[in-house]
Amino acid sequence: MEQNAPETQTTATTRPKQKNLTAEERNGLLQALLHRCVEGSLPKGTINDVAKEFQVTRQTVSRLWRRAKESINGPESTGVMDVSSRMHKCGRKRKELDLDGRLQEIPLNRRRTVRSAASALNIPPSSFHRAFKRGEGRVHTSAVKPFLTEETEQAFARLSHKKLNNVFLSLQKVMEQVILSEGRNNFKIPHMSKQALERSGQLPMSILVSEQLREKITSDESSVVAPCSITNAVI
Repeated sequence: MEQNAPETQTTATTRPKQKNLTAEERNGLLQALLHRCVEGSLPKGTINDVAKEFQVTRQTVSRLWRRAKESINGPESTGVMDVSSRMHKCGRKRKELDLDGRLQEIPLNRRRTVRSAASALNIPPSSFHRAFKRGEGRVHTSAVKPFLTEETEQAFARLSHKKLNNVFLSLQKVMEQVILSEGRNNFKIPHMSKQALERSGQLPMSILVSEQLREKITSDESSVVAPCSITNAVI
């Protein structure tokens, strides 16, 4: 009769995952080591005692003490024991693009969009976009297309709806005169007596194309202006 061989079970010993120490725990470890330190050195068994007290490995305590000594005695000494975490210092280093200086050397017609500017700088558009989000570079402004500043927004907020409505009514009457004069500026600025119309409650919310302008557009076959209606948006 055959006897079954005893089954041997092999249990894999897994190393417990070490936790990341917080800034308070790191400072606590350092203070415990400094309290036991004698003339700049740790007595025998100090590292094991501190490791058991804080429930960390001996390597963790030893590494922290070594970094503390290097921060005050090393070539890049700062004079202060630094045991802060280095997790945020790992990974790929950020590439400095210097957009402010390099963009000034590129003609304006080659940097009107993110894609064209990135192509002129010979970098990926995604890298250009991330650098722009970090505050590098700035939006080009001009007298035709000025940048909307905080002062401009505050000045716009101070304007009343009635004032803005009157401005757009005047603008639309001027547009009508520009079309009648075929683009020239030798016309008189039209007046509507908006304040009187407002007091009487007859101020229009929209301006229709005048009969004179309608006849000019329909009769002039060489005109490039298409029939339209000039309306005022309700604000």
